[in-house]
Amino acid sequence: MKKHEIGGENVERRITKQVIKENPELTNGFGCLSFLAFVFLVLAIVFFNKIALSIAIILSGLSLMILWTFKQKIKRKLEEYEWVKTRGEEQ
Repeated sequence: MKKHEIGGENVERRITKQVIKENPELTNGFGCLSFLAFVFLVLAIVFFNKIALSIAIILSGLSLMILWTFKQKIKRKLEEYEWVKTRGEEQ
């Protein structure tokens, strides 16, 4: 989906902010998991600890899953906006 198809960058920003406001648990979870992944990565580098590195990799994966969830929710909202816009033009 291209930006010019849905009305520009302002619509994307507005929808992204709306999705973030609607899902505070995902926002908080992403922040916590990212911070913990960074801490465990630093511990793994400083102490050459394989367990800390494994935990950092797992937490990074979970953070990426949360980002993917955000992306899907934003994509769904943009498609819904485009559907409403095209339906309004038909009438």
